[in-house]
Amino acid sequence: DWLRTCWLEMAAASKTCIVWTGCYTQELDFVAGHGDGLVPIEVDFKTGELSHPAGGQTEPLQPNPTYLAKTDNGVVAVVETYGERPKDDGCIQAYKFGENKAQLVKLNSVTAKGLACCHIVLPRDNRHILAANYASGSAIAYARNADGTLGECTAFMQYEGGTMTNPVRQEAAHAHMCLFDPSEKFVYVPDLGGDVVRGYTFKHDTGATIPSANLELEMPPGSGPRHMAFHPTLPVAYVLNELLSTLATCSFDPETGKLAILSTQSTLPEGADGSNSTTAAIRVLADGSALYASNRGHDSIARFVLAEDGSPTFAECTPASGKTPRDFLVVTDDAGAQTILLAAAQDSDVISSFLVGEKGALSPTGSTIAVKSPSVLCQV
Repeated sequence: DWLRTCWLEMAAASKTCIVWTGCYTQELDFVAGHGDGLVPIEVDFKTGELSHPAGGQTEPLQPNPTYLAKTDNGVVAVVETYGERPKDDGCIQAYKFGENKAQLVKLNSVTAKGLACCHIVLPRDNRHILAANYASGSAIAYARNADGTLGECTAFMQYEGGTMTNPVRQEAAHAHMCLFDPSEKFVYVPDLGGDVVRGYTFKHDTGATIPSANLELEMPPGSGPRHMAFHPTLPVAYVLNELLSTLATCSFDPETGKLAILSTQSTLPEGADGSNSTTAAIRVLADGSALYASNRGHDSIARFVLAEDGSPTFAECTPASGKTPRDFLVVTDDAGAQTILLAAAQDSDVISSFLVGEKGALSPTGSTIAVKSPSVLCQV
């Protein structure tokens, strides 16, 4: 009976998963976007083979669904727009799954109250969403209803002023992400234009955000903090600085939420020309063994091996198999194993897969799939 139970559980385990990719659909100053909106792909957990799922359908969301987050019954997507406020403000779309996870049905849409909405996140209870508006320098929170629709706005945070250290990119505040700490007591917003990570206490009952100067982390001038991540088990945070292509390792106090920089190092190999390269995405393996960061321009995935105290040591850069790896994803199977990494090359119209080996070492599987102007990858 025990052997039969084990066999049935193994047979029932999924061999593949669905990953939704969001794409740039418009030509902008920084991207020749020509994507199809939201596109599903299927990933084989063992081999990394990529394919178009049977019964899947593309969702032609216009324009620019460039970041996604999984919910308990579908996904939420940002709509990244540019122009004048408020007439050109972006929005946030809620979707539920259709007949399968490779189909989406739109539920509703709410205004982002800002331009270039670029990132979205949910707490584990799925009762709220938080999003960042890059161009207008703000962050916003909405309640999420039990049926998956988005409800009332519960918080709005407007930032002012850039450091001008980089006069082109830091002429104003540019919120680039919202991220909860592992306990979800605090939420952090990296501001690329202000060279600061802003922190808040988050009220899960109301969706309110309470600011505190003690939660702000100033970065070295010109860094341009873009994204961040936390170690899965240690009180350590990592801030990825877009403009200087650096990784800042920070201590994190789980009680107070305070961050402090411990070290900063390059995401590029020694001797590499970083003048035309910027970082984009950051991920930490669930077992805490390694950290990855993507380099656009150098077009690589940097790997750092993490010590027992969470401190990173640069290991290598693996070519991303395409130009401008704006996002990448470490796929997690039903048993929690992470053996496949996907990289989305925005300017090569391709997604490539890699095998994840010991301490996160990457090797290409040779499997790729054509997706136009991919911007984000989201496993559902």
